[in-house]
Formats: sequence, structure tokens, C-alpha cells
Amino acid sequence: MRISDLVKMGLRNLRRRKARTALTVIGVVIGTISIVVMISLGIGLDRCYEQNMKEYGSINTLRIQQNAWIPSEEGEGQDIDQKNLMTDEFVEKVRKIKHVKTVTPVYQTYVRLYGGGWETGASVSAVDFSVLDKLDPPKPVIGSYDLTSGTDQVVLSSAIFEYRYRPNNYKEVTTPFDMEKERVSYLFEDLIYQKETPPDANGEGGFSEQIMPKKERVQNYVYVDDQMNSDFNYYMYMDVQHYKELYERQAKKMPAAQRKEALKKLENYQEVRVIVDNVDHVADVAEKIHDMGAQTDGLSGFIEQIKEQAKMIQLVLGGIGGVAMLVSAISIANTMIMSIYERTKEIGVMKVLGCVVTDIKKLFLLEAGAIGAIGGLIGIGFSYLLSYLVNKYGGTAFGATLGLGMSTGEGSQMQDISQIPVWLSIAALLFAFLVGVVSGYLPARRATRISAIEAMKSEG
Repeated sequence: MRISDLVKMGLRNLRRRKARTALTVIGVVIGTISIVVMISLGIGLDRCYEQNMKEYGSINTLRIQQNAWIPSEEGEGQDIDQKNLMTDEFVEKVRKIKHVKTVTPVYQTYVRLYGGGWETGASVSAVDFSVLDKLDPPKPVIGSYDLTSGTDQVVLSSAIFEYRYRPNNYKEVTTPFDMEKERVSYLFEDLIYQKETPPDANGEGGFSEQIMPKKERVQNYVYVDDQMNSDFNYYMYMDVQHYKELYERQAKKMPAAQRKEALKKLENYQEVRVIVDNVDHVADVAEKIHDMGAQTDGLSGFIEQIKEQAKMIQLVLGGIGGVAMLVSAISIANTMIMSIYERTKEIGVMKVLGCVVTDIKKLFLLEAGAIGAIGGLIGIGFSYLLSYLVNKYGGTAFGATLGLGMSTGEGSQMQDISQIPVWLSIAALLFAFLVGVVSGYLPARRATRISAIEAMKSEG
């Protein structure tokens, strides 16, 4: 018997028993919805956890800082000084570790920024601009990144200019900030020093004067606006080589004692930032760095915990959906067994007419698979609808219950708590079909074993 004939006969048999078929399909629909939505919640939670971690910094980044904190089993800990490790030699050693994608030394300081009658401040991170793209920088609003060592380009975050004040009265400036129209300059706070003028012979006239370094005009810049990227938000980035040259040039204008003190800060980096090629290798790289006598600071300690928690949630939610699908499978098996009892004489006629036994089995398996596929297809459609409703009306509450920030920033799109990728829809449809086929296997096998003579005697 041709496959097309089996398909026509199977669909005709399902239509003859509309009520029973519909009820069985509904069971598969419920099972499919349960599995798809539950797994989609697990996927959404996993991605939300990852998004939340990215807001605190890249999850494949390790930081080695001058001052580190070592936790103890008693819940306390101790601070350790790693200043002696913040050198070029140490950077090169870390660079040779397997799975290390890139390493950059980091100088950190503070600058004052000036514009049209206003003043503000910002933290500075001086990194190697040749690897800046590996640090996951935000997409520029103005300008484009110059990935050249020694470039005089600076990266400015819009968050820096959220608060500006008048230096004469410290009154906040509320006019909108326009980077393209402002003439922004800056100076290093480390290079500000006090010049003391001693009193005269009569003990009069002594005073202290604050000497400011020369302001540097911001001309070559990139302007970014990504308040969820904590590595760049409120920061001014510049190239480490350019920073050293600029810092040394301005420090030369200071008196000898102050100059010596200022230049000491260039002897050791404040941080060494390590980018690992894959999040799965972060723990291994961190362990090797520990073997070198350094403590790392980053999100690596939470990664495994987060992954395990996400897996557990997915297993629990998937298990709930699996139970619903199991009930659907039993319903399909029950429907097919009842169909056999009702069609015993029909089966006998098919055998008498010379129908191959395997064709009879295929017919029942096809009917069972069709129930599963139809239910799966309808269930996937309802899953998308339910996922939309969950995201629209329950995402924020769901995320708050689990301690997740569901938004990716002011004015940006909210992170979906339920996410159904294409592969999940395809997998769910195939799974529903297979559940139907597997559920119908025993009834189909039973149908092939019915004696033709006994079947013809049946009144069914």
C-alpha cells in the first residue's frame, strides 16, 4: 500500500472519531505548551542571569588588582598587597597562560573635566587600545574606535556629564549636554599640588597656593551611551602608552619632591585585566593565576553557581512539562487501543484482502503520529501566545521574585523572561510526533497480531 493511501486512510479514520481525536489532541497541546513554555522560562532565566552578570562586568574577565581580598572559611578574610605583581613582566607571564585571549595593564586615576563654565569629574582607566575591542566596549554614539597603541583618543561615557556644576557656587548645571558643541578639556588630579609660600621675617604673608597642571583639550574622542555596561559607564578611557607619556610630560613641570611622588604611581599598574577565550575556561585560568601567587577579582566565582542554578531550574521546569507530556502519551495509547477494539473487523477485512501486516502497523503508527504532530503544532502556536503574555504582564514580577533586573537600561527593551528559540519549536514538534508514534507502537503491534478469522467474526 502506498504511503499516500495510508495517509488518506489514517486522516479519514481520525475524522470519523472527531470528539475522541479532539480530546486526545488537546492533551498533546497541553503537554506541548507545558514543555515549550517551561523550557522557554529556563532559557529566559539563563539569559537574564547572564545579562545581569554582564551589567557588573564581562563574565569572561578576570581582574588582578593591587589590593585584593581573600575570603576565609570563617566568613572573614584579609586584604593582601599585590602591588609588586603589577609589572610588565607579570603581564607577559599571564599572557602565556593557555586560553587567555588577551591581557592589558590598567592605570587608574581621576580627572577633572571642564566645559563652558562648568566642571565635573570622572574615573580614568588607561588600557592598551590595540585590544580595546576585546574588552567589549559599547557601540559608539559619536566617533569610531582607534585600535592603535599610543593613540591620543579618549572614550567618554555620557554618564560622566549627567552631573555638572558651576565651580564658583557649585550650582548644578541643568542645560542639556551636547558633546559635539562643547569644548571639553581635562586635567589629572594626581598632578595638583600645593605650593607653600613661607611667611616673612615678621611672620606675615605666608600662604598656600593650589597649582593646577595644564588642561588637555579633548579633540580625538569616542562618545558612548551604555549605562548597563559598568566597565565603561562613568569612565573615561585612554590608551596606556599615551597616558604615561602625557602624565610624565606634565609631571616634569612639578617641583622635584612632588614630581618624584607623582611618577612613583607609574611604576606599578593599578590593575591587570585578563580576557579569557571562553567562559568555560575562566575557572582554569583563575587557578593558574593563583598558582603564580596572585588573587583574581571577577565574576568567575559566581559563574559555575549560576550555570548550575540555571540548569536546575531548566530541569525542574522541563520535568513539569515532561509529566504533562507523559499524560498525553498515555491518552494517545488509550485512544489507539480503543480504536483497535472498534476497528477489529476492519483489520480483519484488510488482512483477508491481502494487506501486508507492516502496512497495518504503519497505518496505526501514522494515526498516532498525526495526533502528536497536530497537537504539537497547535501547542507551539499557543506557547508563543502564552510566552508573549508572560513577558508582557508577568516578566517584571517574575524577575523581581528571582532577584533579576529584567530591564537592559532606561529606554531600552525589556529582557524577556520567556524566550522560545526556533530550535525549541522544531524540537517540540518532532518530540510531539515521536511521542505519538511511541505511544501508538504497542497498539499497532497488537493490531497486527489479531487473527483475520477471529476479526471477521467480530461485531466491531
